[in-house]
Formats: sequence, C-alpha cells, structure tokens
Amino acid sequence: NFNFRFNYIPNGTQNILPSMAKLIAPLFCPLGFASVGVVCSLLAGIVAKELILSSMVIMGAMSALTPASALSFLVFCLLYSPCISSVAVLNNFIGKKWTLFTIFAQFGIAYVLARVVYVVATWSFGWVDLALTIMTIIFVVIGLKMLKHQRFCLSCHNCSQSNCKK
Repeated sequence: NFNFRFNYIPNGTQNILPSMAKLIAPLFCPLGFASVGVVCSLLAGIVAKELILSSMVIMGAMSALTPASALSFLVFCLLYSPCISSVAVLNNFIGKKWTLFTIFAQFGIAYVLARVVYVVATWSFGWVDLALTIMTIIFVVIGLKMLKHQRFCLSCHNCSQSNCKK
C-alpha cells in the first residue's frame, strides 16, 4: 500500500492502484464491470495475467460481477494485451511503433468483443447500446485501415518497402 509519493500507507485510501482504477473505471462501464476492484485486477494483469484472479479475491471484487459481466470480463481478459514481459519481447522484435499499435489494437478488439458479448448476454440491445457498439466497431476498422496503408520494412522499421536496401 503506497501513495503517489511512494510512502507506505497502512490501510490507506490513497493507494496508487485504486486511484488509477477509479480514474479509468468509467471506461469499462459499457462492458458491465466498472467496479474499482475489477479494474484494479485488470491493471494488475498487465504485470502478470496470473494476478487477475488473486487480486480480485483480495479486493473482494468477485461479488461485483453479474453472470453477463463476468462473461464479458473473461472475454476481455483473454484478448487484451499480454503481460509486460511479453510486451518487452515484442518490442525487441518489431520496434516501439508496432508494439504500441499491437497493444492498442488488442485493447480495441478486446473492448469491442467484450461489449458485444455483454450486450448479447444481457439482451439489452437498445438504440444507445447499438450506436455505441457500431461506433466502436467502426473506429477500430478505420484505425486498422489507416495503418494498413503505412507499410514499413520489418527489418529496419523506418523505410518503405519500395526503397528498402535489404
């Protein structure tokens, strides 16, 4: 339990992880799991995926999930970016630009599919739900199409393939 000044806080409310989770928890509301404990477990999962379940149990976040939101949570956990060590290896192989693209693409795909799973599981497909889901899908597709036009050499990361010397 540490605050943002890295001072130890016994049972404090200004811990780093819950403070960050409170800030981004509204982002996960359309997926059905906007609880601070659930979002804390997702943040812990960036370090190692094995920490997701144990941090949920420690924070008492299991009761915050309904069956539909639990299914959405599982889909999101399966598809969002891998642990930080895998990201470091990926960065060594494909470079910083494509690693960031991969992380954001995985997050976008995980978000869209978890949203679809949650909407289908709750059968609450109103106009607002439909509009949010379609806009999210369109945003991801447009982003992928824009990046498709920027092709770079996988060996040196900074040249176009037409004038590559390798």
